[in-house]
Amino acid sequence: KSRGLGDVYKRQALVKVRSRHEGAMATIELNTDDAAAGRFVARFHNPVRGVSPGQVAVAYRGDRVLGGGTIFAPLRGGPQP
Repeated sequence: KSRGLGDVYKRQALVKVRSRHEGAMATIELNTDDAAAGRFVARFHNPVRGVSPGQVAVAYRGDRVLGGGTIFAPLRGGPQP
């Protein structure tokens, strides 16, 4: 079985979607699907309210920023890690 980048890049992180959001744990993966190749996907371990396109999501490990980006579209009811 070959491994794509999505298999290689998979991290657990605290992700904040608003400045006052306390953050929620998520699994972050690199999307390798043709339609969205190269975009990262954050799959929250528990539902997070108020995620909207145009907001910025920022991933943290402790007080260190791992990265961030603009939310393209919220995912609904996807598989859990």
